[in-house]
Amino acid sequence: MSMYKADASTVDFRNNPEAARGQINAWVAQATRNLIGSVLGPGSITPLARAVLGDAMYFKGKWEKPFDKEDTANKPFHRLDGRTSTCPS
Repeated sequence: MSMYKADASTVDFRNNPEAARGQINAWVAQATRNLIGSVLGPGSITPLARAVLGDAMYFKGKWEKPFDKEDTANKPFHRLDGRTSTCPS
């Protein structure tokens, strides 16, 4: 079903929550052209889940007043899936 430029899908939380989680993460990856690969980590969806309302977006633009690189440092960024990457902050 698609309304108002939004999608609705049916997944089986009760019998296969991990497959449902995989379907949701696959939707996010597709919607963001693989810039965001995963929003739900292992075990985050249980058989008790009834609905997930989500949105995925990314933004790439130029700052009106750019940051001075000398005022930034690389620091760890902790993802929901437990992985860590380094990025300027």
